Amino acid sequence: MPVLGMACGHCLEDRVASVYDHALVEQAKQHRQTMMYLVWDGPVDRTAATRQWLLKAIGAVQGVVGHSVRVSMEPPTIALAYDPLRTRAADLEKALQGKLAAKGLTASSLPM
Repeated sequence: MPVLGMACGHCLEDRVASVYDHALVEQAKQHRQTMMYLVWDGPVDRTAATRQWLLKAIGAVQGVVGHSVRVSMEPPTIALAYDPLRTRAADLEKALQGKLAAKGLTASSLPM
């Protein structure tokens, strides 16, 4: 008899699954880009307006491939592609943290 499993939204796999886009991953590979996955948090309403702000703000960060940004409100997760020859992951994460801090949000990369 099969056992049903429920996603809790807290484990790495659930978070990545919430923003995973296979076509985007393949496109990033073709362009020698790297995918980055982050968890975000902060005292904001989890609304469509907040999601739109996140998409726009993250897409504007130097080094981020703008059209690659994916945002999940629950679990609060971000996926994006970047060019590792132009931007180091640590520098990109710092820039993202600075951008999100404007709204009182935090972000930290997920170990991949």
